[in-house]
Amino acid sequence: MAREVADETVLRLIHDQLEGHRQALRETLSNELSAIKDSIYEQRYQTAVQQSKRWRVAAALTPIIALSLAFVLANFLGNRDHHTLDVHLAASTDIDQTDVGERGALIQRLIALRLEADQERQSLLNALEWSLNQHSHFEYGRIPFDDSRLSLLNELAYHLQQSGFGGVVRLDAHVGDFCLVRGDNGELQLAPDRLPVGECDSIGFDPATARRLGEQQSLAFANFTRSSPLFTEGNIRLEIRSHGRAYPRVDYPSTDSDIRAAEWNAIAQRNQRVEISLLPHSTATDAFANRPLRNIE
Repeated sequence: MAREVADETVLRLIHDQLEGHRQALRETLSNELSAIKDSIYEQRYQTAVQQSKRWRVAAALTPIIALSLAFVLANFLGNRDHHTLDVHLAASTDIDQTDVGERGALIQRLIALRLEADQERQSLLNALEWSLNQHSHFEYGRIPFDDSRLSLLNELAYHLQQSGFGGVVRLDAHVGDFCLVRGDNGELQLAPDRLPVGECDSIGFDPATARRLGEQQSLAFANFTRSSPLFTEGNIRLEIRSHGRAYPRVDYPSTDSDIRAAEWNAIAQRNQRVEISLLPHSTATDAFANRPLRNIE
């Protein structure tokens, strides 16, 4: 009976601690997301031409928005909850063999609490992904993985490491199908804003060329990804992929319509982006599935 009371006390303490963390997470995340939404709405332009110029401002704001949530992650995504639960779970496997039934029930309840903590962590990661990908575009003629992308990746990886994140950071490049015309030098360039789309010399590039464009990296970016201890020594692995012109975020209108190059290229600009995915290692279910639970029948 005394052991049952002690187990219940431990579980109540763990539950209260997790509930406090969850409430703080909800309040902080709600405030961060409200600020992000307000910032996005305030910067929205009214015409397609203004939208096509918007990405310079958005690119400058991206690190601010992303790092604000990264600091939230640094404070709340640590291993505190998992460590507390793991300590109690490890202790529970050392209970006398005569308490096998009680130990099994206690372990199952601890695992359930661990799963709740994993779900809270995943919600924060999803919010961080959303924030990072709101303004992840790069302009026509620019390389997707340049020094500004390097700066953001460096900050993101650092805060993820500090938060205890383990898993994959994936960067997926997508190239837009811009309305292009040939200049005097024969090179393709953005068409004048008022040119009808039907008069473009080219709509984007062929799939192979678009895929190569999505793979371009600055020298500093390439050196960083190959040698940074954030990826070579820790629990974070980096994946970089180019999808070329595939998987546009926004559908293009028909080229037979009376749409002008400015409108078309505003859509292409939204589709030309680098999306970030945060893929943590296996959840508690997988983590505990193979854990040795001695004498559990």
